[in-house]
Amino acid sequence: MLVAVVTGLVVAFVAASTVFHVSASGSAAVRYVSEKRCPDDTGLSIERGGGSYFAPTVESPLGIPDEVIRETAARHGLDLVRQTRYASTLPLSVDGHGVDGRLVARDGAQQHVRPTAGGATTEGVWVPAELAEKFGVEVGDELVVGTKAGPMALPVTAVYPTITEPVDGFWCSQRSEVIKLIAIPEGQIRPPVVLVAPETMDRLVAGGLVVQAERIQITASRLPTDRESAVRHAAAVAAVRAELEPRLHGRDAVEQATINDRAAYPAASGDRALQAVGGSLVPLTGIALLVGLAAV
Repeated sequence: MLVAVVTGLVVAFVAASTVFHVSASGSAAVRYVSEKRCPDDTGLSIERGGGSYFAPTVESPLGIPDEVIRETAARHGLDLVRQTRYASTLPLSVDGHGVDGRLVARDGAQQHVRPTAGGATTEGVWVPAELAEKFGVEVGDELVVGTKAGPMALPVTAVYPTITEPVDGFWCSQRSEVIKLIAIPEGQIRPPVVLVAPETMDRLVAGGLVVQAERIQITASRLPTDRESAVRHAAAVAAVRAELEPRLHGRDAVEQATINDRAAYPAASGDRALQAVGGSLVPLTGIALLVGLAAV
């Protein structure tokens, strides 16, 4: 009788352990894939980049109002929507002297960086320390942007630490645009990032500034850590894509826009790990259970 009881407990333990191990393998795969990715590049990405084909308008070049994108995302539980706009490289000057920089508006950027000078307002431009030191730019100076519609003057209201390696999670997905990459030809190195508020970028675009690239990233601020949450996250991203993508098609203004689902891969990785581990362990466990039962 004692042998039967002990054998039964062992059999139950083996069965439960197998189920747990198979489930844990899927979650481990999800965590591994997620940790290799940038935090805001784990959902839906809508991008358009290139040159002067952007229409000079304050409306989104993607043809989808910002409030529609945010409302759609929130309805499906995706609470992080981040827009980034890079202006085309234009002549910049301070006191008549040319400076090297590129106007960039990224949601939350001015709240994320820590100015070393100024920063009392998000109006005007925030220049990186690298640019300020090289060209002698100070808070209170006036940055003049040369556009097709004529020069636009903006006050320098802050100096912030230059973005460098290793980039943090906020800048991770924008790495190729905001830092000087190693082994890149001199002519292809991106100019220093001159930050402007989204509202300032709207006004500049309305005044003739040309946007060279725009990215809208839609995801959840709390990323999945197991297979089940990864599957739910992937489903939410797919639902948002299904609603937004039809609005991109058939529009001349967005013919070069791309929309990418970056949430499906982590969920699929979890499924593959689950199947692989389950396919190898379950038969062995079944045999062990049969042997144990036969011994009873």
